[in-house]
Amino acid sequence: MFGSEAFVHPEYDHIMVSGGTVFLPGLIAFCALLCSFQSVSSWIAQEREKGGLKRLSATPLTPAAYFAGKMGMVIITVLSFASCVFLVAPNFPVWLTRVAQVFPLYLLASGMRSVFMPAEMYSFLAVGEAPQLWLGAIVLAAWVIVGLLLAIRTFQWNPRR
Repeated sequence: MFGSEAFVHPEYDHIMVSGGTVFLPGLIAFCALLCSFQSVSSWIAQEREKGGLKRLSATPLTPAAYFAGKMGMVIITVLSFASCVFLVAPNFPVWLTRVAQVFPLYLLASGMRSVFMPAEMYSFLAVGEAPQLWLGAIVLAAWVIVGLLLAIRTFQWNPRR
């Protein structure tokens, strides 16, 4: 896809990384994310066919809230660009990269890049040094815990009356 294109470190010209090595980890992370969002449309169709949407209409959940939730899931996909999945950080404003660094997709993509690239090249192409994989794992675990706590706190089997 990238032919012989390579990224050369500006200070250490002996350190080179192929274009494929730069973009492959981000594409892998994006594919994992995209697969989950493509599933949303099939889930909605299955919910409709099995009568789930009809049952949902008997709950206090409004159709607007249902579709707003589904749309929110899709909108989060614009994080793929801000999270340096397709392009690398020098192409973005620093503030945008700093905001993206708190989201899981950035952590997944940067973790994968750190495995494929030398640390010197990573620090040139990304903002800052190569990530500490243990720190990324802790932040991702925190996302899981917060999501689980929110689900436990807000989910109810029976509708509120």
